[in-house]
Amino acid sequence: MSYSNLCELFNKIRCDYAVWPCEAQLSGRLVIDTLKDVDQSRKCFRLVGVLPALENNEEQIKKIIETLNTQLQAKRKELNKFREKHNIRIMGEDESKQPPKDSGGGSGAKPGSAGVLVS
Repeated sequence: MSYSNLCELFNKIRCDYAVWPCEAQLSGRLVIDTLKDVDQSRKCFRLVGVLPALENNEEQIKKIIETLNTQLQAKRKELNKFREKHNIRIMGEDESKQPPKDSGGGSGAKPGSAGVLVS
């Protein structure tokens, strides 16, 4: 698997993981909370069996979120191993960890003037 494919898959899982918690909150929580406060003797034929179905859906969404979290962590580890194995660095990511490069010439040139000849 190439690095770009691995990054693409990681980003897809990360996006899915970002969407599902919002979906879990919006999908039925409001309806569940509302129906729990309704008098049980009240008849509404359109809502018969809805509460157990909504609670089941909520549990399924929680399981999906857990699965996506597990997949996200696994892909993150795989991506980091791949980057370390092939010495892949992203610009600006590890600059603070790298020691400053010495030009070795001892000419006293400023770091910003590299490649410029001055007479």
